[in-house]
Amino acid sequence: MKCIKTILFCFIFSARAFTGEAQTYMPGVTAVIPDLPQYHPNLSLYQRQMQVTASKYEAGYNRLKADYDDLMNLELVNKANKANLEKYKVDVKEWADKNFAQFDLSIPANVDKIDRFFNGWYENKNVRDEIALIRNVKLEINRLKIKDPDGFFKSERYLEMGAIFKELEDCQPENISKLAWQHGLAF
Repeated sequence: MKCIKTILFCFIFSARAFTGEAQTYMPGVTAVIPDLPQYHPNLSLYQRQMQVTASKYEAGYNRLKADYDDLMNLELVNKANKANLEKYKVDVKEWADKNFAQFDLSIPANVDKIDRFFNGWYENKNVRDEIALIRNVKLEINRLKIKDPDGFFKSERYLEMGAIFKELEDCQPENISKLAWQHGLAF
């Protein structure tokens, strides 16, 4: 019975509290304190910023992915260069597996830093020379194909291009540019 009286008292008290004048915490002030206007954030601004950031991230990721794929798909002929490149590929793969997720790719400085690391193999002059020689041999073969589409593979120059690859495989990496000069494929 006591519980019912307590509930009834609370109900009556709360009904009286909400039916009279506005209640304030300042004695003698009876004016109603106005409600503050609600804050409505400009969500379109945030959305645009997120789209810009997402597009920067996507561009950075695509650039790094292309460079990474170029490195992993790069094949060289020279045995010494090939061994160095394979070691570099392993180092890059291990680094990428450990550290790639730590970088915000929407920041161009981060993308440039990773890109320089992925393209570090290109700083080796011997590798650059070999790539240039291979490119020039392919251009020469294409020139021969255009000149004689049906019999280019019988020509002496085409056979010479095949011999270059044999020589390139075993030559010293420092001598690759000399090899190109000897066969008229200077770069």
